[in-house]
Amino acid sequence: MLQNRIYLGEIIHKDESYPGEHDAILDQGIWEQVQEMLVANRAARRSGSNASEPSLLGGLLFDGNGCRMTPSHASKKGRRYRYYISEKTRLPAREVESAVSLAIAGFLKNPGRLIKALSLRDDDVASRRRLQGRGRDAAQRISGDDTSLLRNAVHAFVARVELGRDRLVVTCSRTALHQWLIDPASDLEKRRKITPDDSISLEIPFRIRRRGVEARLILENGENSRPANPDPVLIRAIARAYVWNRKLISGEVKSIRALAKEIGVTKRYISRLLPLAFLAPEIVQMILAGRQPIDLTAEKLTRFPEIPRDWTSQQQVLDFA
Repeated sequence: MLQNRIYLGEIIHKDESYPGEHDAILDQGIWEQVQEMLVANRAARRSGSNASEPSLLGGLLFDGNGCRMTPSHASKKGRRYRYYISEKTRLPAREVESAVSLAIAGFLKNPGRLIKALSLRDDDVASRRRLQGRGRDAAQRISGDDTSLLRNAVHAFVARVELGRDRLVVTCSRTALHQWLIDPASDLEKRRKITPDDSISLEIPFRIRRRGVEARLILENGENSRPANPDPVLIRAIARAYVWNRKLISGEVKSIRALAKEIGVTKRYISRLLPLAFLAPEIVQMILAGRQPIDLTAEKLTRFPEIPRDWTSQQQVLDFA
């Protein structure tokens, strides 16, 4: 509708524009400004840069059966949760994208792997050093959550991402990667089939663990271990347990009943949270650092049948060992 030249007082016939018999309702200047905005918006939609939380791997991600996984989302209590789904698989988008980010950053910061993948001549020392430096800089920025650079990298040289049985494989174009390292701002059209000779495969091992109806991606330990993910609900539950336990021990409140009345919760709720005040210091430190098992939530922890008093047993039972 915004491209209809009738607003300029023209008529279109067989893709050609002719002066009409009606008066224009827009002048040429405003019309051209609108067309420039439409072009810019189309470019933003193609790159995903105009989305508040765009899907990084749209059109690139496939499950272990070779089926394309499409971006999807759900909203709960005003919060938006993104997923990639296929017929038999649904995974949180943030975890899959973090795995791809780790695979790319881990590859770029490894000078030996990078130079071998690019097949640079041994005598081209200047080019080798220049590309190694740019790879390290890009890896540092991507590891530091530079989402714009990560999106630029994926758009530039990633051709396919596949979830295998026990590893995630990121297939890249060698030629496009080389050009991207030379000029990350260049407008690359890599969305094409690449030949085996031009492909680079980046792999990162993982396990899938069920968490209710949802599958979670757990990256194996090593260079590309999963990023820290502090759980604010879990941390808040432990903090409350410490505060409440201190009040009871100091005599500031006489009983759980009195404490429940003071803060406006049930005795049962307090009784569920209080055992968290006796978690092993190592467990608390890992939770604060966001290194808890991926399926450990405040709800699961407070509903645990019985948390052992022995700290070593706690680590084993709660999968911190």
